[in-house]
Amino acid sequence: MTPVSGGITAIKWGKPSKPIRLLVSLLTLKYLQNLSDGNLVEQWAENIYFQYFSGEQHFQPNISWVPTELIAFRQRIGEPGVELTYYIIGAYWDFICSNLNPTS
Repeated sequence: MTPVSGGITAIKWGKPSKPIRLLVSLLTLKYLQNLSDGNLVEQWAENIYFQYFSGEQHFQPNISWVPTELIAFRQRIGEPGVELTYYIIGAYWDFICSNLNPTS
């Protein structure tokens, strides 16, 4: 195995993992929309905005990933990685919302 930043390792055999932007954006959408993995797949397949947010340049009628890849990604980054991702998403969301609706 070859080490990668953050203690995550890349394995040189088997199917290559999906781009990190896709995986983190899927976690973000799952968190913000409160979706299950199965519902996330359905929504992503039908929603061009979800796909654009995930880095797709054009609408993809066929899904290029499966929910088990998201499960494997969560296992690779571990519970602390998932919690950190959700914390960053929440902090950024709070920042955006506070700047959209200033109280002053």
